[in-house]
Amino acid sequence: MNKTNNKAGGLQPIGYEVLLLFVTMLWGSTFVAQSVAMDRIRPFTFVFARFLISAIALMFVSLAAGRIHRRSPRPDFTKTAIGGIMCGLALFSASITQQYGLVTTTVGEGSFISACYIVFVPIAGLLFHRKPPLRAWIGVAVAMVGLYFISVERGSGGITISKGNLLMLVSALCYTWQILAIDRYSKDADLLWMAFFEFATIAVLSGIAMMIFDKPSFSAVTSAWREILYAALVSGCICYTLQLVAQKHIEATLASLIMGTEAVFATLSGWLILHENIGWYKLIGCAMVMAAIIVAQLPGKREIS
Repeated sequence: MNKTNNKAGGLQPIGYEVLLLFVTMLWGSTFVAQSVAMDRIRPFTFVFARFLISAIALMFVSLAAGRIHRRSPRPDFTKTAIGGIMCGLALFSASITQQYGLVTTTVGEGSFISACYIVFVPIAGLLFHRKPPLRAWIGVAVAMVGLYFISVERGSGGITISKGNLLMLVSALCYTWQILAIDRYSKDADLLWMAFFEFATIAVLSGIAMMIFDKPSFSAVTSAWREILYAALVSGCICYTLQLVAQKHIEATLASLIMGTEAVFATLSGWLILHENIGWYKLIGCAMVMAAIIVAQLPGKREIS
């Protein structure tokens, strides 16, 4: 099945890849907002607030879009709801295991292991008889080396086996689940409503966890309202919805490679906004990740058997 869609008036295939790269750039900048917010608000409370706002906003947008643009035939609403819930379960699982993993591992090691979904996605694709081309595997290998340079500090001794790193590995598997779920359900879904169900699922699950673990307060939420709104509207409504749009037209392995540049943009955002140090080896890693995307696209069209 060819994932590149050339309908008249739509984006060319490269346009969806650029769109997903733009989305990933915004995700990278969201790390700054999350980092700042964690000084004033608990993790589950932050996740609940941002995704609740995202779900409410997407509900109104979906209702308005349905009145303005009536599609015929209409997308299967049951598949849309199931797809959104599956994506929500996957993204919530990935986020919570990542959050707890970071408690007992370094950010560098954790971010590298979490990004291993760029390897797991093509491997999982083989189980569904979707064989990525050789150039995609080369791109994955180059990207993983680049991510190692970005994430693991020099002189740290490399990756260690710890409870935190095992949780980060589970997180990477859950991100793989989310990417493949989008690849599976986005074809026949109403993408705006699918995003709504994804956000609503995360809001419900994180709300339950918040009441159990965080003991939230209204003052804590209002103290981080800027960061919550940025994460809700930019990372949530805009980015995750556009991810659904882009992945509808991009093969899953290439999509995972493009999203792997999140580490690049997070590093650059930390340098520009938080004035974090960035060494030459991290710049080499950034260049390798970007080069991996180019390698994965050359030559010819991307096909899924």
